[in-house]
Amino acid sequence: MQDIPDCELLGRFVQSESEEAFTELVRRHLNLVYSVALRHTENAYHAQEITQAVFTMLARKAASLGRETVLSGWLYHTARLTAANFRRAEIRHVRREQEAYMQSTLNESSPDAVWRELAPLLDEAMAHLDATDRDAVVLRYFEKQDLRAVGSALGISEDAAQKRVSRAVERLREFFAKRGVTIGASGLAVAITANAVQAAPIGLVATISTAAALAGTTVAATATATATKAIAMTTLQKTIIGATLAAAVGTGIYEARQASNLRSQNQLLQQQQAPLTEQIQQLTRERDDASSKRVMSATNSLIKRFNWESVESSDYKQYIANLRSVGCPEETIRDIIRSDVNKLYEEKKKEARRRSPKFKYWQRREEYTRSYGRESWLKMFELDEERNAVLRTLGIEPDVDMKTLERANEFDLLTDFLDDEGKKAQILRLAKELNDKATILGEGSIPKLLKEMETAMKQFLTPEEARQADLRTSMTGNILRYQLAAFEPSEQEFLSLFDLRKAFDVQFHGMDPGKATAAERAERREAWKGLQEQIKQTLGAQRYADYELAQNQDFQQMYRVANEVGLGAREAKQVYAMRQQAEEQAARIRNDQSLTPEQRGQALGGIRQETEKTIHTVLGEKGWDQFNRGSNNRWLDAINPQPVPQNTVVPSP
Repeated sequence: MQDIPDCELLGRFVQSESEEAFTELVRRHLNLVYSVALRHTENAYHAQEITQAVFTMLARKAASLGRETVLSGWLYHTARLTAANFRRAEIRHVRREQEAYMQSTLNESSPDAVWRELAPLLDEAMAHLDATDRDAVVLRYFEKQDLRAVGSALGISEDAAQKRVSRAVERLREFFAKRGVTIGASGLAVAITANAVQAAPIGLVATISTAAALAGTTVAATATATATKAIAMTTLQKTIIGATLAAAVGTGIYEARQASNLRSQNQLLQQQQAPLTEQIQQLTRERDDASSKRVMSATNSLIKRFNWESVESSDYKQYIANLRSVGCPEETIRDIIRSDVNKLYEEKKKEARRRSPKFKYWQRREEYTRSYGRESWLKMFELDEERNAVLRTLGIEPDVDMKTLERANEFDLLTDFLDDEGKKAQILRLAKELNDKATILGEGSIPKLLKEMETAMKQFLTPEEARQADLRTSMTGNILRYQLAAFEPSEQEFLSLFDLRKAFDVQFHGMDPGKATAAERAERREAWKGLQEQIKQTLGAQRYADYELAQNQDFQQMYRVANEVGLGAREAKQVYAMRQQAEEQAARIRNDQSLTPEQRGQALGGIRQETEKTIHTVLGEKGWDQFNRGSNNRWLDAINPQPVPQNTVVPSP
């Protein structure tokens, strides 16, 4: 099936709902879509959800895509738009701020430094190309196809494909140059080829293939379990693509509109219930009057006047029967019962959140969301499903708005240190105001708005509460969580580094190194050196060495591999040390003039083989599989390249 063109696989999926064909399409293009999402969100879990949403859209729109559609280009464009929508909701600034702070200290000549400058602008640059040029770049450098394959996909000759690719790269180069990123066309092509597509997490192909294919086809009535999973996936995808995530607090903008809707709904129900008693009393009086007239001659019994307590019942079915018995309209009954059940389950959610483990602010949020955060989310989902089942048992369809409520949102995570619901509500209000202002003023206003929010929170929080909020929501806290991930700091280490970095950030708050004067940049560089010396004295020699290592791009790459499979800095250090040792041995062999080419090749091959064996032992089977995805193992090719499979063409810059 690997040799079948994309258009034919898509046709099979449309005509016969072939899950095998769709799975092959996901396998081919998964890394492309995942990499676009990851560049936008810088969050592996959000990138996975966006990736799943994109392939779900492909399943739904498959029938409308013509055979002339370049699927790679379509998926790239759709992923970029979906991720951009998500990013506008989340408004992530950690990486931008980090790069601004570190700009004067980065080694601009290194490939990693070049890619750090290119990556935030790449998808915007691609958006400025026309569709055909964009397709050409995606096929050539993102998917690493040869020029003949590019020409075939675009319906042009190989020479014409070469010219189109060259022209597109030149336009990208001009785009970057206008934004202060200077790089040659060849260097740009190399950087995109080496870094633009990264490996998606293990198992994502199977997850997406099942959920997306089900979303685009008719599910048999007997496939209840499968359909339930697909519905759950679709709900989350709708949240990613369509929901407005409110209020950026550092790295995220979380939901306020839903809470507002819920308050409005409750107020409306209260307003409806206020005259309801009078209405029911009137209905009861009319009924009783009619009955009295019919039996007046036979009885002098007094009719009990209506009261609400006589209608209410702990048994919802009896409650509904009582309401009907007094003539309450069906629509009003539905609103009363739905509101009552929703309120009951919102209290259950609050209690479940209170019992959940607290967010460890000295760790990246991903560490929480993949463990305790996920458990909390699943509990919220379970309560939602239980609530909906209760309502349906009573013959009432759940409220659409209630179905889309956040189950474990940013607000809960960042304010879990507070027990006072009133203070939480005040923080939410401030965050919503920040979001509204940022929408009008633009993303560049967020640092200033966050500072204003920090000042406002101090008006109603105690000093200790304000410090806890600062640790969780400030730009300083978010930058440190990002920078120190591979360092794995203790809580005390994080607190010490936070205080040092906070003082630096306050001093240079709002300074743009690109617009600052030479004197201002020099002052900042000196302050940065002083900060590093303070950090060294605070951590001690050994931990400072770990801190410096955690800033190394190669080590960070090994740490990400280890972290993906549940390992940590210890295993990453072992693999990184193996890399250094292997590279040193390879350098000695290459410089040994006494060796023949054959002997040198055998020696280098032995180094690679032994290194791979040891890495496999340290990382385990899952870790080894993750290590061999994307560009994680390319440094081994620099020691001893693996033979290129026959008929494989390696794209040139």
